[in-house]
Amino acid sequence: MRKALLLLVGMLAIAGATSPAGAQRSATATVLINFNGFNPEDVTVKPGDTVTWRNNDSVKHQVVADRGEFKSPVLNPGASWSYRVQDEGSFSYHDALKTSLTGTLSSVNLRPTAAVTARQVVLGSSVRVFGVIPNDASGEQVTVRIMPYKGVATTKTVLTDDGMWQFTYKPRIRTDFEATWDGVTSERTPTIAVRPLVVFRPLNAERNRFFVSVRPGAKYGRVLVRVQRLSNGGIWVTTLRVQLNTNGIKRFTGKFPRGVTKARVWVRAKPGYVPGFSVEKTIVR
Repeated sequence: MRKALLLLVGMLAIAGATSPAGAQRSATATVLINFNGFNPEDVTVKPGDTVTWRNNDSVKHQVVADRGEFKSPVLNPGASWSYRVQDEGSFSYHDALKTSLTGTLSSVNLRPTAAVTARQVVLGSSVRVFGVIPNDASGEQVTVRIMPYKGVATTKTVLTDDGMWQFTYKPRIRTDFEATWDGVTSERTPTIAVRPLVVFRPLNAERNRFFVSVRPGAKYGRVLVRVQRLSNGGIWVTTLRVQLNTNGIKRFTGKFPRGVTKARVWVRAKPGYVPGFSVEKTIVR
């Protein structure tokens, strides 16, 4: 994956020839937003540098960090927006108006970085774990420590490509990550929260018969779940509480009225898991 390594503006070309004024100056990187993506797609700067996104397309775009670290206003064609990077770290981002357009921003000084592309995922889903090292070398070994909640930590060794490392991971419970390169460990430890997988479906909507399961079943056996409907005001209202069996499964009789109802099942948080909910279903009776 191509990556632009941006050097500080004002650094003198002669080695060792620096000045206090030059040392305080920061660089500005420019990312063009084109119809088919960000250019460059991956940018590496230093803490204190500024990244400017310029809409080089004929339609509107909006730059949004996947984990909420930064967010631009909607950018009209020709408009620009700048973000000054304060700390070391890696951030994935996307275009809110065309989500297929994605990029990464890394701020590196002396340490490797570690980041994930999502704050939370549903059990069974994958996330990209990635980062960079303080140079653009390829073939460098980075050791990533994978730390599941109350589980046994494991390590994974990955090689860099132009200074970037990455792999895909499918967490089974809340998991933390840290990266070590050349004896130095990343400053930030990103976390992936995991939502339980809640499956809700009608067995016989006319007779108000339904099925629900929550995974991992071993964690959610005998747990109460809430069967909810969407009110006219857009609020989820609990109509029934159902206790799962020891395997986290239950067939039950609902309380949905005649007509069309938007419904879902919600379950509370458990150690290592955030609250979960099913895909919204349209119930017709």
